[in-house]
Amino acid sequence: MDKSLRILVYDSDDLSVGSTRVFSYGIYRDLKELGFSVNYGILDDTDGFDIVIYGKNYKNILCKDTTSHIKIQIQPSDLTDKYLSQCLKADYWIVGSYEELDYYAKYNIPIFYYPLLEKFNLPSRNISSTDEIIISYHGNKQHLESLSPPLIAALEKISSKFDIKFHAIYDVQKLGIWKKSRPDINIKDIQWNIDTIITEIVNSDIGIVPFSTPIPNLLASFTKKITGLLLPHTGAHVQDYLLQFKKCTNPGRIYLFQQCKVPVIAEISTAACSAIQNEDYGFIVYSYDGWMRALNILCSNKEKRKEIAENSFKYVSGLSSVKFVKDMIKYIQGNNI
Repeated sequence: MDKSLRILVYDSDDLSVGSTRVFSYGIYRDLKELGFSVNYGILDDTDGFDIVIYGKNYKNILCKDTTSHIKIQIQPSDLTDKYLSQCLKADYWIVGSYEELDYYAKYNIPIFYYPLLEKFNLPSRNISSTDEIIISYHGNKQHLESLSPPLIAALEKISSKFDIKFHAIYDVQKLGIWKKSRPDINIKDIQWNIDTIITEIVNSDIGIVPFSTPIPNLLASFTKKITGLLLPHTGAHVQDYLLQFKKCTNPGRIYLFQQCKVPVIAEISTAACSAIQNEDYGFIVYSYDGWMRALNILCSNKEKRKEIAENSFKYVSGLSSVKFVKDMIKYIQGNNI
């Protein structure tokens, strides 16, 4: 592998932005670890580089880049025709989910998957002398406002059995207090902060990761019945699961809990299944009874929480974003350089 390549990762230095921190700066650090000559930042002149990797929010700069170097776009988008035309100027794309790998295949641009692993030193956990159990969520307020009715009901029920405090970690200052789909339980709204997020998560007992967009029961029931009537040969049944989640759904939020040695309960999705192989590593649920079963097991058994946390920590510690970057550069060198 030729390490004389001059590479630029074109993005801002605001690491509070998730796509910047995990994708752009993560790839920059991986390239440095591999021994490449790599620059990071927003430069006026990109002409002296062999490869330029553009951050999510710089599609408009990439499309104006007329130099001969290889152009890579992080997190492409076809949400509008303008976004798509900008992204199609790139030679390669980088995504963070298997759903996106599948979705963007139609554009016939080589796509690389990059695992969304945070890079940090694990702090010590504060030992609590009380029976209080902290259940935490971290991420976008959007997921909180679309919590499924089964999850809301399960959180309210489990809070009547155990001393639960729910920590909701999101951008309170920018997005305001979470009100929609808010369970009637003891909740602490915590401002997401790059300097404190890891400490907040490390001191949690259980992590929850909702993924799906709730489908109203009436609509779900109607869809299943119509499918069964119109397409009886498919074996469609009213007991079938009907799921909806974003194409950019990824295991990054699960990984962070695992890296912090916090056992996870995640809503069923491709992303969840890729990070939680079986119940030695966490729980994948969807129904009210599924949520209740997982919450009961973890709330009632401190040793079980510790066992799952250690198992999942070993698993996630074995993942390496460096390997993915190395394979990406080798592929590009073999096809372009």
